[in-house]
Amino acid sequence: MTAEMLPTIARSQPDSRTMLRMLTATLVGTAVLLANTNAHGQSGSASPVQSFTQPIQQVNVAAGDLGIIREVYVKPGDRVVAGQRIAQLDDRVLRRSLKIAEAARDARADRRYAEIDANMRRRQLEIYQTLHGEGGVDARELERVEAASLQADATLAKIDEQLQLRRLEYERIATQLDQRSVIAPIDGIVSEVRKQPGEFVSPNDPVVAQLVDVNRLSVGFPVPWAAAKTLKPGQQVRVQFDSPREMVIATVQYVLPVIEAGSNALLVHVVIDNQQGKRCGGQSCLWKGPVQTAASTARLSTNPTQNSSSMQRR
Repeated sequence: MTAEMLPTIARSQPDSRTMLRMLTATLVGTAVLLANTNAHGQSGSASPVQSFTQPIQQVNVAAGDLGIIREVYVKPGDRVVAGQRIAQLDDRVLRRSLKIAEAARDARADRRYAEIDANMRRRQLEIYQTLHGEGGVDARELERVEAASLQADATLAKIDEQLQLRRLEYERIATQLDQRSVIAPIDGIVSEVRKQPGEFVSPNDPVVAQLVDVNRLSVGFPVPWAAAKTLKPGQQVRVQFDSPREMVIATVQYVLPVIEAGSNALLVHVVIDNQQGKRCGGQSCLWKGPVQTAASTARLSTNPTQNSSSMQRR
């Protein structure tokens, strides 16, 4: 090796950061390989797959109408129940419109006048029909009175139709007024408030607040295909938390029938009961496999040869 070649060789060697990245990648690859070998080589054992909890529901609560926020009744961290009002848009114009519609709906003077006129026309027609039978009035006069009675009945029916339209108009404005209130659709905790009083709610940005439901937690585990293909919705599985260290029972919600590229794993979604609020979203947890039932234990006890060979492999 000549002296001229030494600088070139020195420049081609990796620095300490590059060597650290290469070592880390090697260790990660080795860990993944060992996990896959453990999942496929041991019968009934579960791969230590790690994932993180998420709220069972996360809802962006949007306003049902456009306008300016008049008041916000919640703050981050508050617990709300379904149907609770969390914000209010400015509704002064609609409230005045509702009063006008209410007055029009309850107006009865025109109907009373039309009803009186229709009753009078009917009595007059009865009198003319009697007189016509006795020869007191001619047929033309009777037809005129009959037409007047029919017109009075039609006027009364028209006013009834107008009153029905007024009632519907009142209900329409009342519905619009309800849409000015932002209502919580679920029981949950306010995780974020995105609008403050005085800000405008637009079609492009209608979300006022975000709610999360942590009474149940959802976790998605990439479980090796050999183990995931036997899981069914509703089946109980074990999930381990490290902080605090505890083994909990979860329920399979669904198994996504799509193998993740390069991992030979199916995504298994499980649900963990959290009514007592001991856990929160974002916690790390480990997949520990299905809960051993009495039936599976009985099958293992009736096949001692298979159990012995499994223990030898372990």
